[in-house]
Amino acid sequence: MLSALETLWNEVRALLPPHTRVMRLGVTLFDLTRASERQLDMLLDDDPVRLQWERITEAIDALNRKHGRTLVSIGPWTPPPGGYAGGKISYTRIPSAEDFW
Repeated sequence: MLSALETLWNEVRALLPPHTRVMRLGVTLFDLTRASERQLDMLLDDDPVRLQWERITEAIDALNRKHGRTLVSIGPWTPPPGGYAGGKISYTRIPSAEDFW
C-alpha cells in the first residue's frame, strides 16, 4: 500500500507547480477483507436470492404502476398520520403528478 502511495505521490509532485505546499494528504482504508474472499460484481447476475428479489420487486412495481402506487407493498402500509401529507419539495427532480396522490 505504501509503495503504491509513493508512486502516486511522485506522479502528483511532478504535475504540481513549483513551490506548491501540500498541507494534508489522507488515505482511508475500510471494509477490508481477506484476499481469498470473493467480491461479487454488482452487475453480475449470479446470485439466485438477489435475482429472485429483483423479479419480485419488478412484479410489485408493475402492479403498482398499473393499479395505484400502494396496491402492493412489502410489509404493512399505513398512511401518514392525519392522512394526505401533501407534495414534498424535491431538490433533485421536478415532481410528477403521481407524487401528489
